[in-house]
Amino acid sequence: MSQSYFNLTLDTLAPQGVTLKLNAGATTTGSTAITAAIGTSDASTVGYTMKLYGDIYDAAFNEGAGNSASLTESQAAWETFNASKPLVLLGNDGLKTVRLKIRDDVHNATAEITASITLDTAVPVVAITGPDVARISKQPTKNTSTITFVADKPFLSYRVMLVQTANAEYDNQSNVLIPSADGSVNMSGNGTFSANASIECSVNGTDLQTAAGGSDGAHIIKVFVMDGNGWSV
Repeated sequence: MSQSYFNLTLDTLAPQGVTLKLNAGATTTGSTAITAAIGTSDASTVGYTMKLYGDIYDAAFNEGAGNSASLTESQAAWETFNASKPLVLLGNDGLKTVRLKIRDDVHNATAEITASITLDTAVPVVAITGPDVARISKQPTKNTSTITFVADKPFLSYRVMLVQTANAEYDNQSNVLIPSADGSVNMSGNGTFSANASIECSVNGTDLQTAAGGSDGAHIIKVFVMDGNGWSV
């Protein structure tokens, strides 16, 4: 038996409850490579598409990694919806904004939503105050030299090392961590250290002699800190 009617569903509602987080909601990143987490409260996302644009690299638009022009909505292409997408931030350090729209299977599109993150690839800068004395021995009351240091950014680790030249980098194989076996204090540390928080370090003469392979003389001692981007220089 034939029928003289059909059902037709009208859907004018865009995807609901859309969310966008960069690196799980982090406020800063030390790398241009980040991950966007994308969500919607819709029960099904079959046939959904999305576009991401803003301060991100797009191979079809940016001719090279050095191109800092932001990707506009019209330049971005619709792609299959995915709850996670790797992105590459553009340009120099600073605040970066990523923009998102999601479209359902009948092309109802959301309003633009945004998320921002600060790109900070610079390593910390260390400033030392001291030493209180510039010449020590291994004799009691004369065997310790003390400094304090600060870094201009929050950091996660620090090392106080004997180096061969003042411009030595952290990974120089000739660097020697000053030991603490004979009383040196705060020669290394790991944790969460605030920017400009003062840390006091004391070098003991016996420990310095050990680090120097037993030799007397003028030695260069350098403080390195690491913030996740890399070690200070």
